[in-house]
This record gives sequence, C-alpha cells and structure tokens, in this order.
Amino acid sequence: MNLLLGSAIFALVTGTVCHVINSGVNVSPEVVTQNILIDDWQAVPGQNKLEYCSGNHENDLLQISYVNLNPNPPEKGQMLSVDFVGQLLDQVKKGSYVDVTVKYELITLIKTSFDLCEQLHQGNITCPIEKGPIEVHREFKLPEAIPPGTYNVYTSAYNEDEKSLTCLKSSIRFSPHYLSKENDIFSIENIKKIKLL
Repeated sequence: MNLLLGSAIFALVTGTVCHVINSGVNVSPEVVTQNILIDDWQAVPGQNKLEYCSGNHENDLLQISYVNLNPNPPEKGQMLSVDFVGQLLDQVKKGSYVDVTVKYELITLIKTSFDLCEQLHQGNITCPIEKGPIEVHREFKLPEAIPPGTYNVYTSAYNEDEKSLTCLKSSIRFSPHYLSKENDIFSIENIKKIKLL
C-alpha cells in the first residue's frame, strides 16, 4: 500500500519535474522571466496545486511558464493529465538529482534522492539534455487505493553542479470514496457555508 501511495504522489509532483525535461520536443513557448522572490509561497502558473518552495527562484535553471493538471485537484482512480511549458536555461547532465519528501498529515512516508538522468532514461530520454524550450504532456493513472487524507509533497531538483533546477511543493487532499466533492465536509466551500471561515 505504501509503495502504491508513494508512486501515485511521486507521479503527481515528480512526474512534472522529472519527465518534463525532454530535448526531443522543439517548440518555442512564450517564456516570461521568473522574477520570483517568495516570502511565504507563490503559486506555480497554470491550473495546478503546485507552489514554489520558499526562497528566490530568479536563478532556477528550469523556468516554468505553466503547469496544467486535469483534473485539478487530482482524483484517486482517475487519469491525471499533466501539461508543462517552460524553459531549461542550462544543460542537464549526469549527476543531476531530485530530492523528494512525501508526508501524510505529519508522518513522513517517503524521503529519498534519486538520479534525474536514470529516471529520465526509463522514459527513453538520455542525458545530457540540451537547454532550450520545453513542452510536455504526460498522463498518469492514480490508484483507487489512496488512503483519504492530506498529502504534502516537496520536490527539489538540482543539476550536477548543485544549482537549483526548481523546487516545488504541493498539498493534496484525497477524500473518502463515499464523499463527493459536494459532500466533502472539509472542503473550503462547505466550511464557508457553515461559517467557520
């Protein structure tokens, strides 16, 4: 169950980070300089539940134009479609890595580092990956058996010289099956209805 859950959350956030770097796609998306200085948090552009980690992201080597998730928020047992557009400002070479932490409520489920190039190689992408524009579409099936609760995911990616590619975080709440979005008593909309906010 832990492996199944970990793979679902892993696909959700790290799929966005790890599988977006595809030099085989040559498009020219409009990329705006990322001039982001974050006090508390800053949402990643697009239809998603992603935020940048605290800190200055002006010098991130992966500049994100947008990330769209469909459905947003993700739903267990459903296909998750991820569309990513950005700009890689420097080559990604062997030695690049990703740190991932997944927490369920306050409990750390996964805390690991992995080689970015090895993960990309599993998707038939080989390092080095040249700098330039990136546009990627990926789909993942989220398992039905994700236990209800709030999952917090933190992903930091670095190149071989320890320079930040990007750092993202996300908080996702999965409801029990018997609760639809409309009947989820913990949804912001329903809490507002009963005037708790």
